[in-house]
Amino acid sequence: MSYVILFDVLECLTLRQTTQELTETYPHPFRLLDGDGNHYYYGRSKTSDDETAFAPLDWARDDSGCTKVEYLDRYGEWTPL
Repeated sequence: MSYVILFDVLECLTLRQTTQELTETYPHPFRLLDGDGNHYYYGRSKTSDDETAFAPLDWARDDSGCTKVEYLDRYGEWTPL
């Protein structure tokens, strides 16, 4: 899998604990939002700058109606793809 979901905001539920191994395998933090800018999920991905970086959004669009994925850049800013 190219990404993992760590936290479900709507359910206020941690789905997976962050570990050193997880952050090394999935170095790119992301968040998924709906069209109104509401946060739905936080996770980590293996990449943030190619077609695979859209995989979490593909899943969340079907699951929850998310319309945007943002990745945390090296300056600590959330940047939409």
